[in-house]
Amino acid sequence: MAVKDHIWAILLKLMKRWTRAQLLPLLGRHLSNVKDDSVILSIGGYGIVDDYLRLRLSKSSAKLITFDIDPSHQPDILGDIQHVDLTLADLGVQPELIVALEVLEHVGDPEKSIVSCHTALRSGGIFIFSTPWIIPIHDKPNDFWRFTPHALKKMSNCFKSVSIYARGSYFDSVIALLLRGLFVSRLEAKILMTMGILLSISKPKPRLYPELEAHESTIGYVTVCTKGI
Repeated sequence: MAVKDHIWAILLKLMKRWTRAQLLPLLGRHLSNVKDDSVILSIGGYGIVDDYLRLRLSKSSAKLITFDIDPSHQPDILGDIQHVDLTLADLGVQPELIVALEVLEHVGDPEKSIVSCHTALRSGGIFIFSTPWIIPIHDKPNDFWRFTPHALKKMSNCFKSVSIYARGSYFDSVIALLLRGLFVSRLEAKILMTMGILLSISKPKPRLYPELEAHESTIGYVTVCTKGI
C-alpha cells in the first residue's frame, strides 16, 4: 500500500471516530445488558462498528451476526435491510439486538427498513440506528436521505418506545462538514479539512443530547427503539 493510501486510511478512521463519537459507548451500554445466549445482528457495520462489537462480545457467549448488502464486505448474511425480516425468518434467526449505524440514508425505503427490523426482533428486543443530518453526498449514487427527529419518530412508531438523541451541537456539525473535505478533490476543501482537523483536536468530542428542540443543526441522530412484549 502506498504512503498516501496509509495517510488516507488514517484520516478516514480519525474522521469516523470523531463524527461517530458516543455511538460506540452507547452500543456498549446496551451490550452489557444482553444475555449470554443472545443474538446481535449488525447491519452494514463493516469496519469500525463490527470490529467494536466483536471485541466487546469476545468474552461472551452471545452471537454476533453480520448482515450486509455488499458481498465484498464478506458478511455472515448477504441481504437488504428492507427485507431483513424475511431473510432472518428463512434462516430461523431472531435477534435480541439489531444495530444499523449510518445505513438508512443509503436505502430506498428507510421506513420499510425500520418496520422490517421491528418484525425481525424478538419481543422486547432493541433496535439502535444512527442517521446523518449535516453531511455531504457520499457513497454515490446510493445516498438518498437526510432525517429530522420528527421523521425518525414517525417512521419508528411501530415500536413500543423510542428515544432519539442529537449527535453533537451546531458547532460540531460545522466541524463534521469541514472534515468531510477529505472526500473532495479541490484544494479549498483540503484547506477546510485541515481547519476541521485542528478544531476537532482542540475541542471535546461530540456528545449525545436528548434535548432535541435545543439543537436545530447536528451531525445527525441516534435512535433507540424497544419492541413491545
